[in-house]
Amino acid sequence: MPRRKQVTPGSIFVRKGTNKLYVNYKGRQHATGYTDSPQGRKLALLYLERLHDATVSGRIPSDRPFMTIAEAYLQFTEAHLRHKSPKTQQSYEYAFRTIITDGDCVLDTRNIKRQIQEYLSHTAHGINARSVLLRSLRVFCRWCNEQELCEHVSFKGLIQTESKPIKTYTRDEIKTVLAEIEKHYDRRYAILFRFIAASGARLTETLDLRRTDDKGDVLIFTNKVNKSKYDMIPVTDELRSIITTAYKLNKGATTIFGYDRTQVRWITRVWERSCEATGVEHHGIHALRKTYTTELIEAGVSIVHVKELLRHKDIRTTTEYYKQYRAASLKSIVEQVRPK
Repeated sequence: MPRRKQVTPGSIFVRKGTNKLYVNYKGRQHATGYTDSPQGRKLALLYLERLHDATVSGRIPSDRPFMTIAEAYLQFTEAHLRHKSPKTQQSYEYAFRTIITDGDCVLDTRNIKRQIQEYLSHTAHGINARSVLLRSLRVFCRWCNEQELCEHVSFKGLIQTESKPIKTYTRDEIKTVLAEIEKHYDRRYAILFRFIAASGARLTETLDLRRTDDKGDVLIFTNKVNKSKYDMIPVTDELRSIITTAYKLNKGATTIFGYDRTQVRWITRVWERSCEATGVEHHGIHALRKTYTTELIEAGVSIVHVKELLRHKDIRTTTEYYKQYRAASLKSIVEQVRPK
């Protein structure tokens, strides 16, 4: 006589007003994240079985929600990454798949740490590549901790970076490239690059600037992380002249410079080709921001004011990222005082 299949204690139900499946186990309700369908009910039953097995074996407390790392990542994607750009979502996905090789194990601090150590012991990635992946995974782990899905996962000592020489342009090089752009391309490109060089703004946030963001004395940048807060830069006479010219060239456009983020690739290509045509070594458009920062530091501007002008969230970003220039200036001062 065939043996009867063991019945797992608990039940599966649909929350009223939704089509989501929940499990009731030992008087507590747990969200599965699955919809009410034949396949969803199979997955919910598997969820209940894993919950029961994990509770019986003592791997997790019976009063805490149970899920696998992969299931938690799906919820993280829906809650945290849904409004991010496709490129950002892909980078988080790549980091998760590269480090977490066993997503079906129980979401637990020990399991995550174990897989991080396995990744670090076998990876061929360099220091900077490892740090980028670990930073993305750290965001996921912090989210899990905030949702009380697992304990805190410490990344202390794991994220390291190599300091690379920061490359900039000289003012003459910038003028040469801008002259080439005005000669062979639309003048609006030159106005855009001139604004970035004079303000230290990032390319993407500059493209997002709308006419309504122009408040006269300042320009308002919407903070993408927390839309209730805003960053701003002061509008100098030079910037006001550039913005006025942009208004004349982009009549009827809602954005100040007439472009949007979909045109980033072509805009960066225009700058690269113009650098090649003039013989200027190409360092990318972001090097204009670095050049702006270098000029501020060399002029003796307080690092606190540099942080505000660059709109860095943490002053450590300013001090660490541009410490090479301070070290170089201090070296020149010592050499002047104590010549060979």
